[in-house]
Amino acid sequence: MCQCPHWGMILKGRKVVKYKDHTEILTSGDAYYMEPGHTTVTDAGTEWLEFSPIEELKKQDEVVSRNLAAMGKG
Repeated sequence: MCQCPHWGMILKGRKVVKYKDHTEILTSGDAYYMEPGHTTVTDAGTEWLEFSPIEELKKQDEVVSRNLAAMGKG
């Protein structure tokens, strides 16, 4: 689960955002806020513009990198 908030807009394609209690489907033209505690599935070819607090994003990227390395994919 991502613990960093994100604000953005889907320019093209589709992104599915999953939370513990609900799922949101974002498509072209949708503006969004993703609260902490989400995972995403992004369709191939999707384009988006996103803003995130840099310190929180750095922490999240470190966790993702460690997880990928542990899976042998990093």
